[in-house]
Amino acid sequence: MGDAPEYRWDTGEIVEVPEGDSAEVWVRSVTTKEYRIRLSLIRDTLYIKDETQEDMKNSMRAEGLNDLAVRARTGRKRVPYETGSHLYAAFEQIKTLARISSHDPKTQVGAAVLCPQTLRVLATSVNGFLRGACDDLLPNLSPDKHTYMRHAERNLVNYCARKGIAMESLLVICTHSPCYECARALWDAGITIIVFETEHKQTREGFQGKLDLGYSMMGLEMVCWKKRVYSEADANRYRAMVLRPKTREQVIKEIGGKDEL
Repeated sequence: MGDAPEYRWDTGEIVEVPEGDSAEVWVRSVTTKEYRIRLSLIRDTLYIKDETQEDMKNSMRAEGLNDLAVRARTGRKRVPYETGSHLYAAFEQIKTLARISSHDPKTQVGAAVLCPQTLRVLATSVNGFLRGACDDLLPNLSPDKHTYMRHAERNLVNYCARKGIAMESLLVICTHSPCYECARALWDAGITIIVFETEHKQTREGFQGKLDLGYSMMGLEMVCWKKRVYSEADANRYRAMVLRPKTREQVIKEIGGKDEL
């Protein structure tokens, strides 16, 4: 094996490719431990296939290594791989569900209720028609669709009520910020924080001039959970909508300037 071509494990370079379809060579890793691999030339492409764990163990035992050393040198390999956060995974789940299940061909909206500590998804919903309705016959384009199409947030509240899921103090996420009526329904269900990805124009328009419920837009860093389960990228991707009833002073200030009063 001394004349076999050398494979540079640290740089990924093959000094010399052997002639023929395949050949066994020795590979030296950056930790200077040697093991055998097989190089296969298929359609001018070099494929590298590791020996099986059992073959490697047998080779090392033949070299006189004890079982402890064999286990140390044949442990499972892992490459650096960073997964997305729990919040990102939940948003991807409702966006995929909305693309597949929403009855609206123009605007697909998804919503979900999550555990605020772990962000585990408890229930999901999309915008669509009434449960059990003839969705293949009802109009799904503006302006006729607005009479029959229900928002994802309202469908979420109704689904949780039907299934016995208490929404008190839980977290709701939406692909779009909720309208005024949906925000009222969420507030009455016990929701105070709504995390969304896209701000809908109906949010600001719907809340204008309303005297009962108000909201504040905040970043995720301003919403304190017991356990941080979102990434720095999420802070730039999503925003939080915090609901609260308007105070007596706010209501007096807003109605005080009206001519009819």
